[in-house]
Amino acid sequence: MWQRIQTLYLLIATGLLAAMCFCDAAVIYEGGQAADSISYWDKTVYWVLLLATLLGHLIAVNTYKLLVLQLRVTTVTLLATLGFGIVLAIDYLRAPEGLVFGITAVFPLVCAVLDGLALRGIFRDQIILESAYRLRDHHRRSGREKR
Repeated sequence: MWQRIQTLYLLIATGLLAAMCFCDAAVIYEGGQAADSISYWDKTVYWVLLLATLLGHLIAVNTYKLLVLQLRVTTVTLLATLGFGIVLAIDYLRAPEGLVFGITAVFPLVCAVLDGLALRGIFRDQIILESAYRLRDHHRRSGREKR
């Protein structure tokens, strides 16, 4: 599990998403003072996407022995994480005066980059395993023919 770099990428992305569970999405300022804060749990879209991406990352980390499943789960999780980042970007662009988003608003985009790197590593491992199976199968068949 720990011998592959894509597991580290997925764990870092999982940690970033888990940190978002405990942070505020934005702070509302009135008259230069922080009046109120908006948590990721206050908006339904945020917490649904946060839980979906977090669950997807947890599944992807724990399916390291099943590369095809891990590849598919990571792909879906990458798309969900990109969607979460797009939702946050749209809310940022539509934000009224005095609403300031925190640094955690860019975490989904960082996680999407990490997911892309993990996806590339998982795909590379899958290609290596398939080629090893092909070579082993070819070697077995050629050995039978010589007898």
